[in-house]
Amino acid sequence: MGMSMASVVVSVSYAMSHRKGTEAAMPMNAQKHAEWLEQAVHWYVRRGFPTIVAATGYPGILDVETSSESRERDALWRILRQGVPILGTVHNPGHQVGAALCVRLGLEYAHCCGYDYLIHTAEDILPVPGKITEMLLALEDGYEYAGEAWGEAQDELNAQFFACQAAALVGAWDACRVTGHGHIECYLRDLLAGKPQALLTGTYQHTHDYEQWREWLIQQGDA
Repeated sequence: MGMSMASVVVSVSYAMSHRKGTEAAMPMNAQKHAEWLEQAVHWYVRRGFPTIVAATGYPGILDVETSSESRERDALWRILRQGVPILGTVHNPGHQVGAALCVRLGLEYAHCCGYDYLIHTAEDILPVPGKITEMLLALEDGYEYAGEAWGEAQDELNAQFFACQAAALVGAWDACRVTGHGHIECYLRDLLAGKPQALLTGTYQHTHDYEQWREWLIQQGDA
């Protein structure tokens, strides 16, 4: 690609409330969720991407449970042993603002640590082979955002999985402003209105079902 991998960082967002989307009454098993995160992080690390975890509801490593019933903390330590920082806020202000806080963590890390490009993703996302290269090439060509259109009218910007020029968003991104725009996809669209956007298709798969995600991983030959 003619691009230094050091100019790209991947931020994997993660809610340590262990709830997926609106499933507030049905948290995932904490250990299984942490192991899902571990495998998602490893997907990027083994491809050579500098990677971080951006978490909400993160109390700090020593306040994460480790017991005969749950080895959640052990999975997080294995992530740290891969050289992947776990950044987070103790608060989890709900799905929209919480997701926006994870984007903020990734943007700020990229900006402060000298990365030009941010890939924002989550543990329940699996990129389609070849699409990350396509996204990064778009950024090299001067686009400030590379991802998919979103919404019924397809006039919003996908906030689950995208790549961006960190400098294009870090100054303006304020998680608390998301609700004033309706939701995070509208906020992203509004912040990048009039800016060059590469709208791609079929960039990733997404599921709230760990076993489904594992099946996709097997189909890709990555399990």
